[in-house]
Amino acid sequence: MDNINIGTSFAFSILKRLKYILMKIAITTDKNNFQSLVALDIEHTNYFLIIDTVNKEQYNFIPNMYNKTISGAEVFCSQFLIQQGIEKLICGNYSTQAAQILLLAGIKIEYKSGSQVSEIINLITNDDYIKNI
Repeated sequence: MDNINIGTSFAFSILKRLKYILMKIAITTDKNNFQSLVALDIEHTNYFLIIDTVNKEQYNFIPNMYNKTISGAEVFCSQFLIQQGIEKLICGNYSTQAAQILLLAGIKIEYKSGSQVSEIINLITNDDYIKNI
């Protein structure tokens, strides 16, 4: 019976690790280039950089169509990221409402204020980063 529990536990740990290796990550950025800094928050960012960790060479800058919205931008942006299948958001800061929506959807939030987008990409495509998630 102990072997079954150990085997099940091991299988769940492998599946958990695999989930993070196969994740989609969004980074807030004000410009659509890798030299840009991580933008402050999701409702004011100009772009979302979407990275699929399966294909580490595939990057997609998506304009934030809600950043000029007078009110409710954090809700619209949160819904957009959920629809994109994002599992982790890297941003400089957050609004409470956006954080609540994203966390309820199971999206992890990591804060990297003042970091350059290229530094973040180097970090998240590093195997040690994946091991420590």
